[in-house]
Amino acid sequence: MAMNKFVVSEYDQFVQKNVVKLKETLKIETKNSNLMVITPEIGFRHLSFNDNETVLVIDLTVTSRSGLGMNNGQMMIILDDKRLILDPHESYSEPYLDSFHIESDYYKIEQSDLKAICDAKAVSIRVTNGDGYFEIASIDKFIWGAQVMYNALFDKTLYVKEILEVSNKRDQEAYVQKHKTGLVWAWILCSITIIIGVFTAWWVVVIGVAVIAFVQYRYSVKKSEILNSTQIE
Repeated sequence: MAMNKFVVSEYDQFVQKNVVKLKETLKIETKNSNLMVITPEIGFRHLSFNDNETVLVIDLTVTSRSGLGMNNGQMMIILDDKRLILDPHESYSEPYLDSFHIESDYYKIEQSDLKAICDAKAVSIRVTNGDGYFEIASIDKFIWGAQVMYNALFDKTLYVKEILEVSNKRDQEAYVQKHKTGLVWAWILCSITIIIGVFTAWWVVVIGVAVIAFVQYRYSVKKSEILNSTQIE
C-alpha cells in the first residue's frame, strides 16, 4: 500500500521486522516543567513482524545535563474525556557530547488511542520521571504526527486536508526563508539598473522593470503552488 510522503518504511530482513515512522521527529516545546529538559522530541512508530505481531508506539527523546530517568515515570494524555496512562520502555540512555545525557523511551498505544488523538478537540500531555514532570506545549505538532501516521497506516483518505494544511504552510515558510535574500538582491540590482537607465537609455529601464516583474511573479507563483499543493504521496 502506498503511504504518504511524511513517513518512511524500513524492513530488516534479518529480524523480519518492518518499521513505519515519521520521516522527521517533532521538536516540541514544554511548559509547567520542574525538569531541566533540553530539546525534547516526539515521534510515532509502527512495528510489524512476520509472525503478524504489531506494535504502535510514541517515542520520546530528551536531553539533559545528567540524565532524568524518564523510564521511571509515565506519559499521561487527556483527550477530551478520555485519559491514557502509558508506561515507558527504555530504548537507550547514554552520555551525549561532552556534558549532556540523552535518553529515549517508547510508550505503547493502541490503534484506537491513535485515532482518539487525531480526533480530539482538547489534548493535554504530561510526562513524568517519577518525581518531576513537564507538559508538552506543542500539541498541534503532536496531533499532526498522529494524523500522518493514521493516514499512512490505516486509512489514506483521512486527515489529508489537515496534514497538507500544516505541511504546506511549513514548506512555504522554508521557501520564503531560503529565497528572500535573493529576491531582495534582485530588487536592489534591478533598481540600480533602472536608475542608470534613466540617464543612459530607455531600453535599460525596460529591462530592469521586466526582470523585477519576472522574478517577483515566479516567487509569488511558487509560494502559491506550495501553499495549495495537494500532493500527499
